[in-house]
Amino acid sequence: MQQTYTTTRLTLARLTETDTAFIAELVNTPTWIQNIGERNVKTKEAARYYVEQLLNNSSVCYWVVRLATVPIGVITLIKRTYLEHQDIGFAFLPAYTKQGYAQEATLTVLDDLLNDTIPVTLLATTSITNKSSIQLLQKLGFAFQREIQVGNEVLQLYAITTPKFLITQQVHLFFDSFTTIHQAPCLERLHTICMPETVLIKKDSNCETVYTLTTFIEPRQQLLTDGTLTAFKEHEISEQTTIVGNLASRISRYEKSGYLHGVYFKDYGTKFFQFINTSKGWQLYALCWEDDKK
Repeated sequence: MQQTYTTTRLTLARLTETDTAFIAELVNTPTWIQNIGERNVKTKEAARYYVEQLLNNSSVCYWVVRLATVPIGVITLIKRTYLEHQDIGFAFLPAYTKQGYAQEATLTVLDDLLNDTIPVTLLATTSITNKSSIQLLQKLGFAFQREIQVGNEVLQLYAITTPKFLITQQVHLFFDSFTTIHQAPCLERLHTICMPETVLIKKDSNCETVYTLTTFIEPRQQLLTDGTLTAFKEHEISEQTTIVGNLASRISRYEKSGYLHGVYFKDYGTKFFQFINTSKGWQLYALCWEDDKK
């Protein structure tokens, strides 16, 4: 677990006493009070005491997230007495929400904590009404476990394991390989995500088309680079992942959109991924997919 992290847009550094004014601002925002709770930090003295308590608690770790030099939020890692594993959390100033900062910052911490050969489980809790938090947890690969009672409040408990996180990363990279918005397609990446012998099958209404990795990549590389298909984006909108030992399957609902021969389209469909944990990590060995019928 690192003291600092750097992402494309952000820096994360462990909380210090110099962050007191920012923490006082953050914990008094309406979204913090509504979704996390009132901390009664109304004076400079109360703010100093609150931060001091956080710094002196070995079960609590806060990273302050900065955009350039401006503090905009926090990522937290807390071992709560009522949870079996550590609880990761995030909170941002209202002006910096809905811009991908929370996902970017949380992902970099998860990548450090879960990208290891030793399996780890992380938890996250959120109120039932905090829809934005729930959506982000699902994007990150957390799965709902159950509702828990904490004092007078009912919280939803989510969890993610090392294998689930690594598989989620591979699936997101797979989809991102085809994206041509603000970037060039990167289909060569599929050689890392997939085993060389991977079988890919497209299901149409009356037939099935079976591809090797090479015959799958070549026509799509041309389609995405010769002007036929432009401004293309494909991404996962929901998933169900089952992991048994070193084998895993993932049913993924996806959305794709772009301009085909200059005409805009948006379609949906289902992909069925099959992974195996190899000496190179989790790799795809089979994939079949079907677009929704129009």
